[in-house]
Amino acid sequence: MGPLDELATHEKGDHTEAVVISELKRRGVSVCAPFGDNDRYDLIAESAESLFRLQVKTGWLREVVVEFSGQSQHVNAAGNTYKPYEDDVDFFVVYCHELDSMYLVAEDAFDTG
Repeated sequence: MGPLDELATHEKGDHTEAVVISELKRRGVSVCAPFGDNDRYDLIAESAESLFRLQVKTGWLREVVVEFSGQSQHVNAAGNTYKPYEDDVDFFVVYCHELDSMYLVAEDAFDTG
């Protein structure tokens, strides 16, 4: 059991986002974050050609595969609700704590998992 295993889900997500921002900046990528938490994406990254909407996800290692959820989860009076991102983001940036690795996955490269 690692130190991140003890963190609540949102704390682990915050840590993942901080690691991703730090790594993107280390690589010279300009990064912006939207104000508030009402947008479907977490970050905007700038390349020489364009701006990209990024959704940061925490991945987990299952045997030899890094998995992550390609949908958002919200809690309301009815319980957990899930919504796919569809065209709301351009890429997922998946960080796997166990491997200390980051992966860029196109939004349309898979369904929801």
